[in-house]
Amino acid sequence: MCAPIAIRIEPLGYQPAKGTRGVAQANGLAHKQGIVMAGIAKKDWTLLVLSAADGAPLSPVQLQKALFLVGENMPWAVGKKFYHFIPYNYGPFDPSIYGDAESLAADGFGAIGYQPGRRFYEYAVTAKGKEKAERIKRELSPEVVRYVESVVKWVKSVTFGDLLRAIYAKYPKYATNSVFRDLRE
Repeated sequence: MCAPIAIRIEPLGYQPAKGTRGVAQANGLAHKQGIVMAGIAKKDWTLLVLSAADGAPLSPVQLQKALFLVGENMPWAVGKKFYHFIPYNYGPFDPSIYGDAESLAADGFGAIGYQPGRRFYEYAVTAKGKEKAERIKRELSPEVVRYVESVVKWVKSVTFGDLLRAIYAKYPKYATNSVFRDLRE
């Protein structure tokens, strides 16, 4: 079994804004000031994550974990009406993410399909979705946009097993119902 990799609160490639100490400081400051980006619908966070994949599809686990990390590490940005994750077969899970991805696809903002040799759907953004995501990004702070992009880059850069190991190491309560036995001792 591979040793668990450390998940970063500030994933690979994430650079905090000059003069800040990153996500933890931004979370604390925003909390004190009562800042919440509640005007962004949770479905739009799914669109932002898909858009940050730069045209590449995301697996269900990558989509779920990217949204989970954004919600956990930037709660002030996503607001209280964000996804509510539960421990499930492969860690933090909210089934409504799939409904939102289907809605995005029905509206022409996303695409859902199978790749040959895969047993699961993959999720991607369309050109129309990318345009909408760019409009949404203008409503967000650059810090939030950079964080979302860095999370997606990170989830795409690690293997399925390493992604789950990292999530479970940082958030052990989400391993309780895991069917991925390689992660539990």
